[in-house]
Amino acid sequence: MVKFGRMAKLMNKTVRHQDNVKRTKNKWDEAHNKTNFKMRFAMSHPVVKQYIKNNYLGGKEGPFEILKQYLNIPVERALELACGRGDFAIEMVTTGYAKHIDALDVSDVAVEDARRKAAIEGLENVNFEVADVNSVELPPDTYDLVYFRQSLHHIEALEHVFEQIAHTLREGGIFFINDYVGPSRMQWTDKQLEIMNEILAILPERYRVLLGGDLGYPGTHKVTVHRTPVETYLKVDPSEGVRSAEIISLAKGYFDVLDERSLGGTIHYELLRGIVHNFDVNDEKDTVLLEMILLLERMLLENNVVDADFKCFVAKKRKA
Repeated sequence: MVKFGRMAKLMNKTVRHQDNVKRTKNKWDEAHNKTNFKMRFAMSHPVVKQYIKNNYLGGKEGPFEILKQYLNIPVERALELACGRGDFAIEMVTTGYAKHIDALDVSDVAVEDARRKAAIEGLENVNFEVADVNSVELPPDTYDLVYFRQSLHHIEALEHVFEQIAHTLREGGIFFINDYVGPSRMQWTDKQLEIMNEILAILPERYRVLLGGDLGYPGTHKVTVHRTPVETYLKVDPSEGVRSAEIISLAKGYFDVLDERSLGGTIHYELLRGIVHNFDVNDEKDTVLLEMILLLERMLLENNVVDADFKCFVAKKRKA
């Protein structure tokens, strides 16, 4: 009876995992079909990009520029996990960061789109495959660079994935994270909510017009910042921020850290989600107001009032 009981529990766990994978896949198949998907996120805004470049990256164009300190560029072979529509993997090859890239994603829609774009550019050294990263088995001693780009916070099986990455990295290989590492399931702290809502309350109405789409905020204007209930994430996308708060501490158990940097986001990410498009990059008033929000966030971070919700992290394979 005990054996059958254990088998039943294992089967139930397997069914739940398969259901979660299906829901996650459906969510991202749909998301990758939305033309305005990136516009809802503040980190896609040119002013925010420039601010992060100047204040967190020492003037480097992006987090990946940091890798030049730790790797001989181009690397022979790289692996991107949870690659989305493949734009960055293609860029890594075309800009000379890697001679060959393998890239995996759970979304058939995203992978099909990535393959199409690579074919248009005539790239034969970028390989896209459909795979659930949570259960991926990677070949030993294969890659000089393995990285996640704003996707690791969707991975639940962190221990398995970190073991596989350590297994597949060559000697001297680098593991790179550029990701959300804040509260799991985006369950913002009381302090975060207090600060975000105080800023939102004094923003003129024209800056609070919501972008159309599934944003989790009702109405035409953003009137409050709230925590989305965990139950909602479980119904729509069980992978969202599933263990994000554990990412950095767990990774340090498998790899030796070479570089760890804040990228902010603790206030501006959720505060501006769905409304950042209202800040016109060509309007000086809009630009100054957006920069003031970012400056306030930076001051709060530097004075340990809040912790960084986004970080980039460079690590190397730990010697046995």
